[in-house]
Amino acid sequence: MKLSTIIITYNEAPNIERCIRSLQQVSDEVVILDSFSTDRTPDICRSLGVRFEQKAYLNQIDQKNHVLALAQYDHVLSLDGDEALSEELAGSILHEKDLGFPDQAYLLNRLSFYCGKWIRHGDWYPDWKVRLWNKHEAHWGGSNPHDRVFPRKGIKPKKLKGDLLHFTFSTLQEHQRQVKKYAEISATTYFGSNRKFALARMILSPITSFVKSYLFKAGFLDGRHGWQIIRLAMMEKYLKYKKLHQLQKIKH
Repeated sequence: MKLSTIIITYNEAPNIERCIRSLQQVSDEVVILDSFSTDRTPDICRSLGVRFEQKAYLNQIDQKNHVLALAQYDHVLSLDGDEALSEELAGSILHEKDLGFPDQAYLLNRLSFYCGKWIRHGDWYPDWKVRLWNKHEAHWGGSNPHDRVFPRKGIKPKKLKGDLLHFTFSTLQEHQRQVKKYAEISATTYFGSNRKFALARMILSPITSFVKSYLFKAGFLDGRHGWQIIRLAMMEKYLKYKKLHQLQKIKH
């Protein structure tokens, strides 16, 4: 049984070699779709013998469905350029591969390294995501920029042992920039789908996030890092509704 790994990249020079090398035991091909990186990402990818393609970035879901279509084999593993397989997870994938991938979809548990610390609580861990599947039985969807894989109705994905290592932000400033960017994208997506602004959502959504993630899911156990994460998560929710309100005011 053959396995394709698909990756989208943009300026992932600090991470992409680690990502590719973690796949060497499990993948029969690695396909990278790059959004015309301006750093050394293309040179690093080509030096490691992967299949390297480039396409202008439209949105997250479009890019991931495009690279999915480039995969040669039916079974695909999807990673981002800042992710890598732990040894335990690579072993779990190899075991399923030796069995011929008896399940149609698999859940991988993502563990994030944030500003120098592994985050093990809150909404960030456990963080199960479908990242291995039969490409005829699932597709990328969701609401930009938050994409996800949707298996065909009736398919129950199997959880694999081991962690998908996610190397996120090195600094608080990087995280703050992404929060503002994602809030803009989400607001634009909502606006395009005619979602109406509601003041109650702008106020209650951040509060709900705080209670669920920081209190019930024990985000506070990650110390100051946990506080930074929930504070910026609340900010993103507030900003996206504020921006949606601004877009709708401009329209009228």
